Order: sequence, then structure tokens, then C-alpha cells
Amino acid sequence: SIRNAGRGPAPFPFPGRRVASVPEPDSSDTQQLQWDIWLWNLRSAWNAGAIVRTIECLGLGSVWLIGHSPGPDHKAFTAAAMGCENRVRINHLDTINEAKSRLTQMRSRTPIVALETGTQSIPIQQFTWPRHGILLLGNEELGLPDAALQLASARVAIPMFGRKASLNVASAFAIAASQIRFQTLPG
Repeated sequence: SIRNAGRGPAPFPFPGRRVASVPEPDSSDTQQLQWDIWLWNLRSAWNAGAIVRTIECLGLGSVWLIGHSPGPDHKAFTAAAMGCENRVRINHLDTINEAKSRLTQMRSRTPIVALETGTQSIPIQQFTWPRHGILLLGNEELGLPDAALQLASARVAIPMFGRKASLNVASAFAIAASQIRFQTLPG
């Protein structure tokens, strides 16, 4: 075990114990963005919950669970979301056809961005993010279906420099969410 300069084990923050007092942000001070994050048939409740936590932490907007994407009724979702599922609006569309129909209706007035690998995608660091829109995230194994990609106004990808061609969806979303948040800060 790791020792703390010979004085025994290093202190460890136990669940439920506050290590530092951090004030909750005043909702009037937060700069909420109007982004709807659509999770397209995600398999992992951990990934979906982690994405909801990132949405809340960065003040991005709401989440849409499409098809079989797991939600707050899964223990792993709520464990990963760490209470953020109570502060982020969570919507659900049961079928892919419902999702395609809704996206088709919205695409004329709302930018739709797909986070997807491929040659048709713009490198994320070169993309100019609008202050509002819809971000589509695909299944961990299969990505986004062609029907969703065809409805996107833009496709962005995170450049890969290692041997693996893609990131975990929650990790990829955290990178995209950071780009959205910090590119669209006022001033």
C-alpha cells in the first residue's frame, strides 16, 4: 500500500464524506447553452450516465435517449451520472423512425452535428460550433446509422494519433462538449 511519508496510509475520501467545501453555482450565474445531445442506441448505461454528468457540468442543455439507450432506470446510469440525472432534462424516443422524423422536422431551424469518424468529417479543432444545436452520438460499436448521418448539417471527428481508430463514446463526447462550451463563451 502507498504510505504517506511513513505516517500510515494516505487519506482517502470515503463516499458521502465531503473533502472540500465547494459552493453550488448560482443558477442565475450559469450560462446554459441550448444543445440537445442525442444518444443513438447506446449500449452502456455507464456511458449514458457519464454523458449526462458532462452535460450538466458544462451547462449544455438536455439529452435525448434514442431507441435502446439506457436511462435513469438503470443502476449504472445513475451511478455514473452522480445525481446529474435530476438536473438535466432527459427525453426518450422509443424508435429510430421517431428520431428520424423529429430530426427531419428540426433540421431547417436547428444545426445538427454528428460526432463520427470518417473521411467526410471535419477535424473537431477546425469546426466552428454554433451556440445551439443537436449533437448526435452513435452506438459504441456501430456508430451512427446512415439515416442519421444524412440528416446532419455537419460531421466532426476527433483526430486519432494512436493505433485505435476511435474513442469511447463518453470520452469523445467530453472532448466535443469542451469544444462547444469554450468556443461559444461570450466575449
